[in-house]
Amino acid sequence: MAINWQEVFTTIGAIGIGGTVCVAATAWLGRTFITDRFARAAKEFEFKLKADADREVEGLRSSLQMVAVEHQVRFSNLHEERAKVIADLYTRLVILQREAERFVFNLGKKTDGQPSAFERVYDFYCFVDERRIYFPEHICRLLEQYDVALRGPVVHAHVYGDIEYPNHQTLIERNEGFKKSFDAFKNEIPTARRKLEEEFRLILGAS
Repeated sequence: MAINWQEVFTTIGAIGIGGTVCVAATAWLGRTFITDRFARAAKEFEFKLKADADREVEGLRSSLQMVAVEHQVRFSNLHEERAKVIADLYTRLVILQREAERFVFNLGKKTDGQPSAFERVYDFYCFVDERRIYFPEHICRLLEQYDVALRGPVVHAHVYGDIEYPNHQTLIERNEGFKKSFDAFKNEIPTARRKLEEEFRLILGAS
């Protein structure tokens, strides 16, 4: 607060001249001076606090922006890697289903020089098991359901397709098993695959 000297002299004149006046004037001037100094110091301190706070806020904002950029880069890389895994997985899934269906509808007859559907089922299981970390748990369960739905008909064809001279009971089991397998390729297996396709599209943002 600035000292108003005109007010000082007016106050001294109103009080009068004398020792008491000088003491009172001196005391009043002292209080005014101290008050002015405190006011200036408080103002300077306030400015300093604001400047320090602004610098800290700006530093925090910069740090948060860097963290956000790093997170975005990591998320982008993860999404790209997951997209590659899904593409590879889905390609294997389509090939496996086609080969398994051919194997079952041919009553378990093998194609010379080619991996059997039975071997492909195991390879698919291993591939999925090694990449479960890329998918949430509910998708892993869908993959397991698809694997089980496909494995049953393939295993049945693998076992009963090698029996050249089945007895009556074996023949009944063989025919019933193949009937269930044919039905699975018409209903259960396509349904399981569609569920996976829907989830993959959600992950890729294509739905």
